[in-house]
Amino acid sequence: MRPHAHYQDGFTFAELIVVLGIGVTLFGITSITLFKTQRSTKLAATTQTLISDLNSQQSKAMVGATEGREVSDSYGVYVSTNSYMLFHGPSYVAGDPANFTVSLDAGMTIATTLPGSSVVFSKGSGELSGFVSGANTITLTSFDGNDHKTITLNRYGVIVGVN
Repeated sequence: MRPHAHYQDGFTFAELIVVLGIGVTLFGITSITLFKTQRSTKLAATTQTLISDLNSQQSKAMVGATEGREVSDSYGVYVSTNSYMLFHGPSYVAGDPANFTVSLDAGMTIATTLPGSSVVFSKGSGELSGFVSGANTITLTSFDGNDHKTITLNRYGVIVGVN
């Protein structure tokens, strides 16, 4: 008769290391994918908000909105590094209490090629005041600088491209 061999249930140390290594690798890949998706989603949402604000400012200029003032006015958007301001009038006036500031998420920046860092929609027509061909973009850049969206406007104030 053969001696009775005694077997213990369980995993060897090498098996545990292999399973943990696979788990950590899968967790790392999933985390990187989720963070990239989160960044691109925030960038897309911020871009859509800016587009909505541009369209709103243009609409106000076209219909002659007064917002409680006695006369209608031009409306515009002034671009700063980490925010943009909605304003009324032919140009941006810092410190005007009627300005409305929209702050971007931390790590996101905004830049423009527009003259004076602002887009002004003319009262009545909604066309861009002082339009300069080739100086008509607003670019939002996300956290690491790899993702960006560029909004291009034409002389009529219409958004002709978002890349």
